[in-house]
Amino acid sequence: MAAGITTGAAAFVWLAFVGGSYLTAILPGTLLWGLGLGLTVTPLTAAVLAAVVLGERLEPAGMVGAALLTVAVLLAARADRR
Repeated sequence: MAAGITTGAAAFVWLAFVGGSYLTAILPGTLLWGLGLGLTVTPLTAAVLAAVVLGERLEPAGMVGAALLTVAVLLAARADRR
């Protein structure tokens, strides 16, 4: 995870000094940031999933997440119509 955080920080430094064309200034920094994000999130997700005890009932947590997502989508659709 440290490599991902370091890579992400390097991407922000790269993007802080943007000057030039898209191909030489923004694209490399964005790709570097994506790589850093992938290197950070992947082991974090693996650690969280490994910590889940098999046999626990996780359905209520999934239902709450789905309900919140539904409300967020409905609010976004309503705000778009105004």
